[in-house]
Amino acid sequence: EQPEQPEQPEQPEQPEQPEQPEQPEQPEQPEQKPKAKRGAKGKVDEPISDAGTGEAES
Repeated sequence: EQPEQPEQPEQPEQPEQPEQPEQPEQPEQPEQKPKAKRGAKGKVDEPISDAGTGEAES
């Protein structure tokens, strides 16, 4: 049945990649900055640092 391989010509569908132009939505990234501030307020990362300090004590 290997002769079916000729179906590979369907690969030409890759031209759909032109949809990548949607990436321009990245401009929303600026919202990530506000999220970063939230992370600072949450200081969720600090507990991780404390864990490292705890190891230093021992």
